Formats: sequence, C-alpha cells, structure tokens
Amino acid sequence: MSIYGLELGELSVLATMPASRQLPPQPKRRQWLASLLSLPAIGFIWFGAVLAISIEAKVKFQAESLSLPVALDVGQHVFAALNQLECLLAFLCLLSIALHPSGLISKLALTLVLSCLMLQSLWLLPELSMQAQATINGQWQLPTMHHQLFIALVGIKLLALLAMAYSALSPSDELF
Repeated sequence: MSIYGLELGELSVLATMPASRQLPPQPKRRQWLASLLSLPAIGFIWFGAVLAISIEAKVKFQAESLSLPVALDVGQHVFAALNQLECLLAFLCLLSIALHPSGLISKLALTLVLSCLMLQSLWLLPELSMQAQATINGQWQLPTMHHQLFIALVGIKLLALLAMAYSALSPSDELF
C-alpha cells in the first residue's frame, strides 16, 4: 500500500526519525492559494509591473536607433498587455478582499487604484492608441493632454498600490 508515493515500510522509518530530520509538513492547497491571493502580494506585484513598464516606456524613446513609428507600435502592444495584466490583478484584489478581511485604508487605496485603471482602460488607452496609430500611419498629431493625464494617473496608481499593499500588511491597517 502506498501513501503519497511512499510504501508503508518507508512511512514507519519516517515515523521513527527525530523531528529535526523530518521534513516540515506541506502547506495545504488552500493555504497556498490564500497566500497567493493576499492583498499585499498582489499589490506589490502590481506595483512592480507598472513601475517596470513605465521605466521601459521612457527608456524606449531614448533609443536613437528606434524610429518613432516602431516605438509607438511596440508601446501599443506593451501597454495593451499591461492593461490585461492589470485587469487580472484588479480581479484578484477584489477576490482577496472578498476572502480576507481588509481595513479601511486598504479598501480606499484599492478604490483609487481601480478608478485610475478604469479611466486609463476605458478612456485614455483607446485615445492614445488612436493617436499613436495616426502617427504610425504618417498623420502628424498635435500633442494633447491625454498623455500627461495618463502619466499622472500612473503616479497616483503607484502611490495607491503601495498604500494598499503596505497597509494590508499591518494588522491595524495603518500606513505608519
């Protein structure tokens, strides 16, 4: 008879081993899933993804060998992928709050993050994508405020993600 891939004779040897030599008990699947769905973990992962792409976007336009149409085309694809990831992370944050109690600061910060994400997803990204596509097609576009507003919302979102994740780490849901 086999249990967890070990024969009964092997199990009796494990039972007689000193506790210091035995393997620690494996976490249950639900505990493992719960740790993945913790608000701080999701918040810090989200923060890192947005910060990394924001740095990449700035650096990409400093490359002299990369033409503006190519940089804009790559940027459209990168920001579309980031937006899909952010929507998934937003869903996971909401699921985490539904499964685990969260404090007021965490919830308010998440509300601010979701507001920024909605403005970017439903208004600014489509607008910026149309402007980028026009430039790629050779139609020069006058600068608009959309890009500056998008950057401002990224900054607000980054600060709110830090506040959300950090406050969720604290048992009293405080920032300081």
